[in-house]
Amino acid sequence: MSKFKRMLFIAVVDAIATQLYINIFGDAFRISLAVAILPVFYYIDKELNPLYTGFFIALAGLFFRGFVNLNVLFTDFMVYIDNVNIIVFDLVYALIFFYFFYKQEDKPIFNWLMIVFFADIFANIGELVSRNFSVIQHLNELIVVAFVRGLISLGLLLAFYYFRSLFKKEIDRNKYNDLIGIFSDIKSEVYLMNNNVKYIENIMTDAYILYDDIEKEKVSTNKKRALKIAQNVHEIKKNYIGILNGLGSLEFNRDIYESMKLSQIIDIIEQNTKKYIEKNNLEIEITFDICKDFNVKKHYYLMSVLRNIVNNAIEALESTEKKHKKINITCNQVEDQIVFGVFDNGLGIKEKNIDYIFNNGFSTKFTNDGKIHRGLGLSLVKEIVEKEFDSTINILSNEGRFTKVTIKLKFTNFEEDNGELFYY
Repeated sequence: MSKFKRMLFIAVVDAIATQLYINIFGDAFRISLAVAILPVFYYIDKELNPLYTGFFIALAGLFFRGFVNLNVLFTDFMVYIDNVNIIVFDLVYALIFFYFFYKQEDKPIFNWLMIVFFADIFANIGELVSRNFSVIQHLNELIVVAFVRGLISLGLLLAFYYFRSLFKKEIDRNKYNDLIGIFSDIKSEVYLMNNNVKYIENIMTDAYILYDDIEKEKVSTNKKRALKIAQNVHEIKKNYIGILNGLGSLEFNRDIYESMKLSQIIDIIEQNTKKYIEKNNLEIEITFDICKDFNVKKHYYLMSVLRNIVNNAIEALESTEKKHKKINITCNQVEDQIVFGVFDNGLGIKEKNIDYIFNNGFSTKFTNDGKIHRGLGLSLVKEIVEKEFDSTINILSNEGRFTKVTIKLKFTNFEEDNGELFYY
């Protein structure tokens, strides 16, 4: 916002706030709320020049009061001219703020508060003198008014920073949630890439063995092709290793936090899932039933697992025409295990596919061109659960009715949280 627009905005606010006033010295002298608001603007926007702003406010306020009171503007012009005395207050106030606040390098809040107090007193004295009022007679009232308005200014300033802090925390919280989600996805992709490196090494070994066998048998037809396969796979491996090293430099393997509360993980999943449901206009009811809070050590992996299972549940419901679509996520402690359950009343899984659902490369989700949807995949989800958590995952499903994924994680992956129980 340009300086002119800022001054115009302040002038409008000041002119409106001027209409909120009390008369303590008769109708000729008003004590308005505007004087309590103006120094707040000066403190918040320290580049705002009080001299220019004060002069702009004085003129804008003068015309505003004239237009508010039309009989003054058109019938009694002398009363309108009499309001020029208010300009004295605005200019004296602006001069004090200019020299004792704006021109100073250090602007602590205590100094600002003192300037608010004394600027109010001396500006009122200046206006009283211009009106031929007795300063000595009304000095006590001026001190009380300056003190009260100073407290109001301080209260407004603190309220502004308080609400700005709340707003900023909400923005930071959303950014943090998005960042954690991105980290969990990247960490899962890194896990997948590490697995792919193993497959690539096996392919390279087989290709070189094939090349060697062809060389020994002196069969030249496919010799160059076998060597080309090995070379291409080797290049892919080098690129993969470069990517992994680059991601490793970001220290994804060393978590930002050693542990994360389960309530925070669930909160992030809930927010992201509901955003997706709303964005895509899906009529899906999602509920969480979490019995107790824990500190999760490998929270990135747990979030990846839960997010992908929930995403699978959403996809299962997207393709069904049921009226009441539901997803329920539960978590309970059963002896020495933490048991997660993700239930959806979608299409379910065909009985013939249940035994293969965790197989590597298995998918029932294809696009029209026959390509498999890209996703983390239940095979990798199972691998993370088994290798990273040393735990188990299983699926219970009834075609056309429901699917329930149950993950049983050993309690050694968690730490007790001393906080209160929480429920969703």
